[in-house]
Amino acid sequence: MYVVDNQNNQYRKYNQYNNTNRYFHHHTQNVNVQVSASTVTPLKLVDGQLFVLVGLRGVRGHWYKKLCTFGGSIDPGETPVYAGVREAWEEAGIVIWERDLKFFERYKKFAHYYCVYNYDPLVLGPSEEHAWEIYKPNPLRDNFSIEKEFGVNMIHNNGVNTGLAWVPVDSVLNSNADFVKTSPSTLILRNMRNQGVI
Repeated sequence: MYVVDNQNNQYRKYNQYNNTNRYFHHHTQNVNVQVSASTVTPLKLVDGQLFVLVGLRGVRGHWYKKLCTFGGSIDPGETPVYAGVREAWEEAGIVIWERDLKFFERYKKFAHYYCVYNYDPLVLGPSEEHAWEIYKPNPLRDNFSIEKEFGVNMIHNNGVNTGLAWVPVDSVLNSNADFVKTSPSTLILRNMRNQGVI
């Protein structure tokens, strides 16, 4: 399993993101890709237990009321892996470098990537207006469901609930809750487990 293990570099990289948006306008190229969207599954390994960063989609759409990781359409000029980096930043506020993303599989129009940390990476929460809409906390639906189902605490940033949480992968795969077991993100995790990736 590939693990990102340099915490100091991670926080230094975060500061570079925080101070400038230039990175998001570099490392792109005009390529002809066979996929039109990318997803990212952020994972962390703590004391031998694997966790996945998730939220609950709170607006209507394909994954409405489903446990979700992060992803979206590939913008013109982007590579699939770069689109995954951008989407993880926009929707979760987590910094992932292109070189740290590992390709898992292609399914229909999606390219699926993952990254594994062996420390607790900084998660700021969604950074864009639309992302707050997607993962906006709702005490009767979003947070309550995740907290109740998995017994975890939601991630807060400066006292603000991000609507995101680190959940044990085994708990996700063993859950019988409809919003979990019918989630495309759960299917990706199950495929990763079945293929020995995690």
